[in-house]
Amino acid sequence: MIKRFSFVRRAAGLSPETFHPAWIARHTQLLAANPALRSHLLHWELLHRLDEDYARSREATELENLQWDGVSVQSFADEAALAAFEAALPTGWSEGLLAQNSASVVTAAPTVIVERMGGKEAGLRLSAIVRHNAALDLQAFHAHWREHHGNLYRNVPALSEPVRHYDQNHGLDLPGADYDGVTEQWFDSLGAWIDSICVPEQAGMVEPDVAYFLEPASISYVLSGKPTVLL
Repeated sequence: MIKRFSFVRRAAGLSPETFHPAWIARHTQLLAANPALRSHLLHWELLHRLDEDYARSREATELENLQWDGVSVQSFADEAALAAFEAALPTGWSEGLLAQNSASVVTAAPTVIVERMGGKEAGLRLSAIVRHNAALDLQAFHAHWREHHGNLYRNVPALSEPVRHYDQNHGLDLPGADYDGVTEQWFDSLGAWIDSICVPEQAGMVEPDVAYFLEPASISYVLSGKPTVLL
């Protein structure tokens, strides 16, 4: 299995209140009008940025963020199925709904770092798209992310305990790939996530490690709640 994460922004002139129902409706219409598309997909869900997140002030400990409106997450059996899906998409299907600039990456099946019963049912999902530090080759980057960075969340209670579930989605080494993976972490609430990034271990352990193996300026994320499952 492979996954494609597409971080999207609403078209100019659309409010979040208008965009999110229209995003669901457009995808629902797309699948209804093109049933062949379903044959290429294993799963498809839309992650909507939380209303609370639009309204709140940023925390001092947060990274700068590009303020995406949502994430489209698609699962395919393999790259051939993804290519067939793309070939079957009608031209211009997202016009007037999505801005042209987006960020996407195709990944392998997730590596589970933290797993708790019912963890993916928690109230908040953090989805962060990342790019490796150019000083590291891709093999070293993926190994460090999986092992060293993953072990911070496996072994340090202040980091592990707030996380209900944590997946690393490692990007495939494809021509032209602009990003290298997606972190997904589930928390009980937006407040629980904010508390988790304010602990001393975040500044003392996570942030220096992020600066070592990632390009921090490229990181952007969406804080979402319950997904819309299309398939």
